[in-house]
Amino acid sequence: MRCVEKGEEKVVTSVFTVAEIKYVLEGSERFDENKATDMVLSFLDCIGLRLVDVEASACREAVEMSGRFQVDFVDAYNVLIMRRRGIREIYSLDEHYDVFRDIKCVV
Repeated sequence: MRCVEKGEEKVVTSVFTVAEIKYVLEGSERFDENKATDMVLSFLDCIGLRLVDVEASACREAVEMSGRFQVDFVDAYNVLIMRRRGIREIYSLDEHYDVFRDIKCVV
């Protein structure tokens, strides 16, 4: 991810992913709130990162898709936005993305 920090690679994410990162850091990773906050702020400061606005029009479809593919709402939402933007690769440790054959998950 250093290449994203330096702006050598461009990536996009949504506010939902930012919320999940903070939740995981404070929950299962058991970072204290200050450390988790600092890490998320460092992530948001990456030169190659672009935070995209939430698209309300995708929410209904994401809810339906999450039930159809048995993935959580955020995963379904991210796939819909990726498809709309022509993005086919995602950085994630989440195995749920494997059900979408048109998306390549990079660990």
